[in-house]
Parts: sequence; C-alpha cells; structure tokens
Amino acid sequence: MSGLSTLHAAVLSSLLFGMAEHGPSFAQNAALTPPSSLKPSDETVAVQLTHRHRAVRDCVAPAGSKTCAGREVEADTATTVRFERVEVAKAKLIADRGTRQATFPAHVGAQEQTIRLEVGDWLVDWPGAAGIGHLHVTAGAKPRVTLVTSSGRCRFKEQRCELDTARRRQLTIRDDVER
Repeated sequence: MSGLSTLHAAVLSSLLFGMAEHGPSFAQNAALTPPSSLKPSDETVAVQLTHRHRAVRDCVAPAGSKTCAGREVEADTATTVRFERVEVAKAKLIADRGTRQATFPAHVGAQEQTIRLEVGDWLVDWPGAAGIGHLHVTAGAKPRVTLVTSSGRCRFKEQRCELDTARRRQLTIRDDVER
C-alpha cells in the first residue's frame, strides 16, 4: 500500500474486510453511500420571518399632567435581513460563505414570509438592530425570526411633550420550536 495515506489505507482495509464478511455487494453499497458523518446535510427547514413597525406620530400631555401620550400607527415594514451560514468549530464561528437574504417590500402593516435554510448554524444580521443574532436550525424544528421596529417616543421636557423620532429595532430568534 505504498503511496496511500493512513486514512486511505484504513478505508481500503475496511472495505476489504466488509467484502470478506458480507460479499461483493457490500463494496458496491459502500461506494454509493458515504458515511453520514462525512456527508454534509442538504436538508432545509422553513424559517418563519415576521416584521412589524409601529411609529409614534404625535404626542400630547393631558392638562396638568407631567406625562405624555403618543398616537401610535402602523408604519412601512420594508427591510432586508441577511443570514450567513457558519460552522461552529472549537468555540469559534467560521463563515462557510453560505448566505441568504430575505427582503420585505414596501408595505404599511405587519408582513410575514418564509425562507428555507439548511440545517446548521446561521448568523442573522439586520441593519440597525442592537447586535447580530444566532439561529440554530435543526431538522424537524419550526424556527421563527421576529423583527420589530419602533419609531418615535414621547418625552415630557420643560413642561411640554416632545416627540423623539429615534428608531429602535429588536430582533428575536426562536430556534427551539418543535413541530
């Protein structure tokens, strides 16, 4: 077996032993079906995405009050969220260059859509969110990614109500939802 690596020699030895014990059909089946631990999973799972955007449009303070109340309305939910496949190895995340993107079109009101992702670990990047999320996709699960945008809030300042127009984004991931 000169010129063969140790791994090749072990595989060849295993095949010859299997043929001796189970006959020639063993080698044919072994050649067609690699061990499952060596074959990357190509199974995909439907991931449910939702996005809702609520915006405060104006603020009022009841007479004699030191608090404000805002009128909240549904707002445009157009956005894009990016998924990047990663491999978890030795406590480090290593990108394997698999990326997917979900885009919600311009629309006032909540939106839902489904994206299919391969089984494995994914980073979830939503611009403007407080960080990057992690989604673990397993066979048989029904993962959900919820995006919530809030625009505006009311503040009581110097004896009057004031509208702060800042936007906040919250990303919630549920990857433990079983079928």
